Amino acid sequence: MSLEPTVEPELPLIERHSPWQTTPVSEAIEEALSEKREAIAQTPALDALPASEISPLNDDRPSRSTDEPESSSETSIPIESAEPEEVEIPIAPPGQDAVIELTADRQEFDDERQIFTAEGNVEMLLDDAILRSDKLQVNLINRLALAVGNVSLVSGEQILLGSRFLYNFVQGTGTIQEARGVVYIPTAGTDFDFTDDNPDSQLLPPGERILLDQPPTDVTDAGGVIINVGGGGSAATTSVQQGGQVRRVRFEAEQLDFTPEGWQATNIRFTNDPFSPPELEVRADRAQLTRISPLEDEVLMTRPRLVFDQRVGVPLLRDRLILSREERDPAIATLGFDNRDRGGLFIERSFEVIETRRFSLRLAPQFLVQRALGFSSDNRDADSVSEEELQTDSFWSWIGLRASLDARLTPQTTFQANVNLAGFNNTGDTARANVQLQHRIANHTLSAEYTYRNRFYNGSLGFQTVDRSVGVVFASPILYIADTGIAVNYQASFQNIYAPTDRLDLLDPSDLSDDRVSLNRTQMSATVRRPFSLWKGEPLPPTPTEGLKYTPKPVVPYVQFLAGLTGTAGFYSNGESQSYLQGLMGFQGQFGHFSRSWLDYTGFSILYSQFIPTGESPFQFDRVADVRVLQLELNQQLYGPIRIAARAGFNLDTGNTISTDYMVEYSRRTYGLTFRYNPDLGLAALGFRLGDFNWSGVSQSFSSPNIRQATPTVIQSF
Repeated sequence: MSLEPTVEPELPLIERHSPWQTTPVSEAIEEALSEKREAIAQTPALDALPASEISPLNDDRPSRSTDEPESSSETSIPIESAEPEEVEIPIAPPGQDAVIELTADRQEFDDERQIFTAEGNVEMLLDDAILRSDKLQVNLINRLALAVGNVSLVSGEQILLGSRFLYNFVQGTGTIQEARGVVYIPTAGTDFDFTDDNPDSQLLPPGERILLDQPPTDVTDAGGVIINVGGGGSAATTSVQQGGQVRRVRFEAEQLDFTPEGWQATNIRFTNDPFSPPELEVRADRAQLTRISPLEDEVLMTRPRLVFDQRVGVPLLRDRLILSREERDPAIATLGFDNRDRGGLFIERSFEVIETRRFSLRLAPQFLVQRALGFSSDNRDADSVSEEELQTDSFWSWIGLRASLDARLTPQTTFQANVNLAGFNNTGDTARANVQLQHRIANHTLSAEYTYRNRFYNGSLGFQTVDRSVGVVFASPILYIADTGIAVNYQASFQNIYAPTDRLDLLDPSDLSDDRVSLNRTQMSATVRRPFSLWKGEPLPPTPTEGLKYTPKPVVPYVQFLAGLTGTAGFYSNGESQSYLQGLMGFQGQFGHFSRSWLDYTGFSILYSQFIPTGESPFQFDRVADVRVLQLELNQQLYGPIRIAARAGFNLDTGNTISTDYMVEYSRRTYGLTFRYNPDLGLAALGFRLGDFNWSGVSQSFSSPNIRQATPTVIQSF
């Protein structure tokens, strides 16, 4: 059956009009369709049809070759014009009202076989999705559609590409061969749910076709997942910190079968890398996704493995993943290190006990490995743990717990509580806690806070513990004064503090063994900072061989001078006060673009600060201890993605080192590993970064980015 008109149509043509206007199918076609409706009692299942029937959208009759003459009993309605034509085609079962809107350069309707054919710039509007292809055929009896040739399906943020797309309108099932595309996880559950209305879906503008061979453009860093495992330092805080999520991924599969409940894929590969070949990808022989809740999907994989740089493959230890549209712990268990409270190495597993839109409770049991094995590096507070207790640690001292409670009481009011237990043998001496009720006032915050055994690092005075503190804090955000570049922030607080002191006159003479005292403190502070740009270079283009070779965002070389001033005034209920001005000045910047293999990045910072104090705090945790301080930092690329860094602070009056950090980093565009060690803080931490990107366009095949795949553009005739 020829696609070109050979005779003048006996039925009236569909009225011509500009694309994307709605015009019903002609009454003549509707009348012809009505004769077939009585024969449709049930629509056959897509998976119940033999392959020979599915492929040509068979209407239970043998296919006819294009070389055979057309039967005189058939009525064809060819439609051709200088501009694309649009029609509405009824595809719902009898008794239901549903149509698809379609435009194409050429359209033809086979009256007897009830097959609609469109060719040339085909665009079909399907609910909130747009299907585009070189050629499309719709069987109105079986309610099946077959598209071939540069097929693209776009719905909201989701993009699917393939060589051949078969879709069942009734069941909402389909198959895409040589499938690839982009999935935006936060809206994937609704963008491709054609069974429900989705008025919020954002479609590409009509007529805007996807360029299948266009490489990614406008690539920008959108954050990603950050996981820091380790501890020490301020051990009152959690030793396993993480946040963020990967929201946009690319995929490629030999075949993708989807249903309203999920999809199945063979030989699937997916990555967070917008470029090909990907630096990091997950491969599996088979994968199946099933929606288990509005916010969660379950993925089951066969032989999953993680592949680095197309060469090194590492088997994944999990064949089941939960994809959440909320932030979750990505690992079964994590390692931590805390030689201040937990004796060194420990293992932690986090659980969501309660999770609602306004309330969440998370518990993370911990097993303190080094303490259980008997070679812990405990450095717990001498006033809270005796030497005898350290030597007689029982099973309950091997178990720790981290708990967090978050509640959104109103749009402006939140409640948060965090508790850390470094053992259950003596919870009063192993617990640290922080409770905060926070209310937003415009862009400021008013907080009511309670802390228990909070720990602070005060330079050369080392770690200081505040046993209890309760009060209110009013704080501003960082405010910028017009276009001057001056940044300002301030805060005021009132607190009752119970903490150690070295002032004997404040202690109870009858019990000098207790060195803690309770005082009220009123404090006000303000900071003003201004960077002065001395030189600024240009970043390299955001391409995989230049600006994004070893980093998720192009490096901008610069040198700047930084100046700042902080003023603080504190008043205590015993009549004493401590006030000071702190001046800060210095240089910081970076050279190179972190793109070449050797020594193409150097970051540095040289900062000098000096205090001018008046009075002295009765507590040690907030006392001005280091008057003149020099801070130095150097970050240097060695080779490829490897960088090393060192940072140190020095008391210029005593010559003592205040705090020293050492870091080794392996940085790639899509992921990064960082190891940090600070002997002064007793901190060892391992950080992992998994990048998230936004981009325009659809990159080519994972394996052969420079080879264009040939896709068929002709459908075999029925």
